[in-house]
Amino acid sequence: MKRIILLTFVMGLVFYGAQKSFAQQPFDITAFPARQEIALSPGETKSVPVAFYNRALNSTLGSLGVVDFIVKGNQNSPIFIEKEAVSTRYSAASWIELPFTQVSLPAQDRTIIYLSVTAPKDALPGGHYASVYFETNPVGQPEGQRVTAVSQRINSLLYIKIPGDIKELAGITQFLSKKFREYGPIDVDTHIVNNGHIHIQPKGKIVLKNMFGMSIQEQALDEKNIFPDAISIFTNSLGQKWMFGQYTVVLNATYGEHNKALSASRTVFVFPWKVTLVVLLAAIILFLIGKSMYEKTLLKEAHLEEELEKEHEEIEKLKRELKKE
Repeated sequence: MKRIILLTFVMGLVFYGAQKSFAQQPFDITAFPARQEIALSPGETKSVPVAFYNRALNSTLGSLGVVDFIVKGNQNSPIFIEKEAVSTRYSAASWIELPFTQVSLPAQDRTIIYLSVTAPKDALPGGHYASVYFETNPVGQPEGQRVTAVSQRINSLLYIKIPGDIKELAGITQFLSKKFREYGPIDVDTHIVNNGHIHIQPKGKIVLKNMFGMSIQEQALDEKNIFPDAISIFTNSLGQKWMFGQYTVVLNATYGEHNKALSASRTVFVFPWKVTLVVLLAAIILFLIGKSMYEKTLLKEAHLEEELEKEHEEIEKLKRELKKE
């Protein structure tokens, strides 16, 4: 009986330890580079290295894979296409050959994977986008009374450029800032859409000018890619809290290999009306108080003059009476 109880206790500890190890299994893997640009001519093959670094204390088993990705809307985050076909205009996953699909990443070490990337002879000029990933093997993880399979993935993005007659076309869809502000600074949101066939990275600055047309501050746009058919939002904040009058914010930027221009401007009026109202009311109150005090002082002076006049008349009267005697 004692042996049965002891055996049950030991099995319980083993099961608890297994559950705990599953739940606490660390995932500390990074891909390098996180993203890289590759130039390929149609029909050309290149060997491209991607490294996965396992910082954990234990080796990690997993699989390698390749998927296409796209970026839509203004989220500026990649959407990975797992199974459904993606437009051949931007796809590249089918161009990539892996040396193997199963791999064990040694603890605290780097594993380099050499990809074979071949552009089809009929590849369209412009950008093509894919991701190479490492995904851990599913691990049982307790969830209430059930055990669910959990896996984790790290991606390395590939931006492949096919030379040729590449369409580069971008535009400013919105250049937003409140027309009237009580206080500074002036916030500006710039929405730039990429209608071309390759990712772009606009470079430029937003200039803040005062009512006399003088530049008082400049601020560069953030450096980030805008993928085909996507929109990126650039946020800038110019000026300081205490501002007064009419200001103009001007955007001057370029994009693409031929430095095509992007420009926009907007007029903003800043007027701290609450503070101005308080100051004005305070000034009016001080004026009224001063006026009241001044009027009271004048009345006192007039009263004193009357008293002095009366006293003077009485003195003169006394003088005349003394002369008569």
